[in-house]
Amino acid sequence: MTVLTSLVYGICATFATTVGIALDPSDLSISLTSGPSLLVDNNKGCDEEPHAAYVSFEVCNNGSSDLSNVTARLEDFTNANFGLAAGQLADQTIGLLSAGDCKSIFWYIYYDCSSIGASSDLSIKLFEASGDTASLTETLTTVSTIDAGAGGTIIGTELLAGVGIGDTVEVEMEYSIGSTKAGNPVIIQPAGNLDFDADCYQLVSSIVEYSEVTEILVGDEDQLYYSSVSKHTGNSHTFRLKYRFVSNCVSSDSTHLRGYSAAVSGANMKRYNVGDEVFSSGPTLDLGWEDLEVQKQGLYAQISWKQTSNDPEDLLQIERSLDSRIFQNIYTAPYIEFKQKSENYLYRDKLSAYQVDQKIYYRLKHTNINGESSYSSILELQLSENSSDPLLYPNPANDYLTINLQGPDWQGGELRLCDIYGKVLLQSPLKEGESQLQLIPLQQLPSGKYFIQILHPEYPYFSSFVKK
Repeated sequence: MTVLTSLVYGICATFATTVGIALDPSDLSISLTSGPSLLVDNNKGCDEEPHAAYVSFEVCNNGSSDLSNVTARLEDFTNANFGLAAGQLADQTIGLLSAGDCKSIFWYIYYDCSSIGASSDLSIKLFEASGDTASLTETLTTVSTIDAGAGGTIIGTELLAGVGIGDTVEVEMEYSIGSTKAGNPVIIQPAGNLDFDADCYQLVSSIVEYSEVTEILVGDEDQLYYSSVSKHTGNSHTFRLKYRFVSNCVSSDSTHLRGYSAAVSGANMKRYNVGDEVFSSGPTLDLGWEDLEVQKQGLYAQISWKQTSNDPEDLLQIERSLDSRIFQNIYTAPYIEFKQKSENYLYRDKLSAYQVDQKIYYRLKHTNINGESSYSSILELQLSENSSDPLLYPNPANDYLTINLQGPDWQGGELRLCDIYGKVLLQSPLKEGESQLQLIPLQQLPSGKYFIQILHPEYPYFSSFVKK
């Protein structure tokens, strides 16, 4: 056991960065991006016409600090004929929302298709780990449309059975509208049928790939509603969207996705029919992942694996999730960048934004030059006190504090004791071969709260204790 005795004075830098940032509603903006209108056909019954739709919101963090563990919930429908459809969950995980970042969220809802002008309020509420909330309430209203096939073609899609959990399904839909009036909206929907399995397939994004309509721009993302569309004459003004779904289940049944669009043509809002085609997700790369695991190392999640069947220029994508359902790409690079030695590969993800007792999920995606891809299995990491973290005891302490440095190799780091004002009261380098048990004398310190900090390039650590 090493006893640390040298008292020094300085500044205990960087410890403030470990303090969690609470959600401040004034730093957030929430906006409805799917428009206020839901379509009802005025000459056909509900069984033949759309009576479900996606509502989408954009959430932006306009503050100067990152927010972690953010969850969004859709609730407070004021009309019993409106609600979440086809198994769609009310809660969706946003997770980390970085300063200046925006994220889109989609919910599938049903509505009253028998009454034109029916309306309902609904609310999106955001929750953060601290318990703080922010919210926005919007009103949606059904509007009359006429079923008109003169506008052209929309490609419908069938999502095939057998998609694995966490797999991404991309769907292209081409829409065609006729004459449009200036100052009127265009409504776009990837689905309107209640038998679509919205629980199994979660919509996570859309992007415009081609457009002949003035306000609908190539590259527009997560936009299902456009207003002030310019006047267009004739017909067959086409635009094409790619929708991205994430599979939350392994389904034994196929599910149909029937999209539609509508625009004011002549004097009426007109909706255009859809067809059905079988969708295939394309070829996948048969690739093995050997010794794949994730471990907590200090303030990092360390993902390691072995793999022999790859080209150094193939792309590897690291994806992270807080619910094992919706994954976010956190890093993409040529495979060679992850190479350590022999056939070993490694990636570290910093965990400072996450809370103790939270679970984090990871998976890897390998894509070769032909566009063929393969996903790894999903890895689960439980954040909790474990052998890779220094252990402080006793806490509260009296004459001595023991720090157990079992786990990572802390060689090259520096151990610091700081008071609540950031003043460094004790510091000592951590050297090779030094005992894992560090004993800190506290007899000369007044009662109160103190901080232990380890400065290390790979395993930074910060914690607190109380001196009796």
